[in-house]
Amino acid sequence: MTEKQLKGLKLIQEYMDKHKYAPTVRELGEKIGLSSAKLVHSFVKDIEAKGYISSVNGCPTTIQILKRI
Repeated sequence: MTEKQLKGLKLIQEYMDKHKYAPTVRELGEKIGLSSAKLVHSFVKDIEAKGYISSVNGCPTTIQILKRI
């Protein structure tokens, strides 16, 4: 897992712990420094492929954490 992916996963976990739901595409993109929705969806899919989260069609608001870091 890359440094950016680890940072993103940690941010997702912290956001979900605080709010009890996953961040939106825009919120996640702003937090990890990605400007387009396509890049955010790709980022989510990459973390999902590593088995840390699951989501529906790479949509950040459907994220479920499978493994915590």
